[in-house]
Amino acid sequence: MAHIERQALERASSLQAARAIVDSFCYDRTIYTDEDVHLKRGICKSLAEEYCPLVRLAQEHWLVRSVRLFPGCNPGPDGEIRFWWRQSSKVQIVCANEGYSRALMREQLANGDIVFPQQDRARNKNRVTNEVVSMGRALTTPDADYRMRVQRILEAIGAKESKFYPGTDTLLVQDDVASFAHLRESGLHLKICEAIREGIGRQYARIYIIYGNRLDRAK
Repeated sequence: MAHIERQALERASSLQAARAIVDSFCYDRTIYTDEDVHLKRGICKSLAEEYCPLVRLAQEHWLVRSVRLFPGCNPGPDGEIRFWWRQSSKVQIVCANEGYSRALMREQLANGDIVFPQQDRARNKNRVTNEVVSMGRALTTPDADYRMRVQRILEAIGAKESKFYPGTDTLLVQDDVASFAHLRESGLHLKICEAIREGIGRQYARIYIIYGNRLDRAK
């Protein structure tokens, strides 16, 4: 499969065709190099942050007719899932695990550096190389990791809700893999569901969380 352009992601595609695009992005390191993927360069950003999660959500539904992204300048939802026998779903997508420090970590990965996700990062502006500097402890406690994950997911939901656009019915939140024992035993997803029941994200009819590639419905 050839390298695709953003316009191809904005055309309505069958789930099978959309899945082929996702598979190519995930496994073809000739077309999508490690460096481009780590830096989310060009089309890689749209694929990683919007198209892949949209297709992952579509796979959970029956009778999907097509999926597509809306143009990047669209002020409302990021994508749409169309069905054969019912109204389409307009989806807003947010990456809870992305931020300035994570972007710098991906830059380190692209350079072949060893990274520790729990550390904070900043750019050393006093050096000619403008290199990324990691700060803080490489490891954290299970409880601190749990609390940090809950906080950033809820903050991502709140940030999107504050910019809610009428006609959007589904919020899709991306985060890191949550299969570690301390996250399962502490009830990470149950905590998110509890906060939603208490009112956060009330404007959305449905809220889903993607933990790595595992999709869980929270509302």
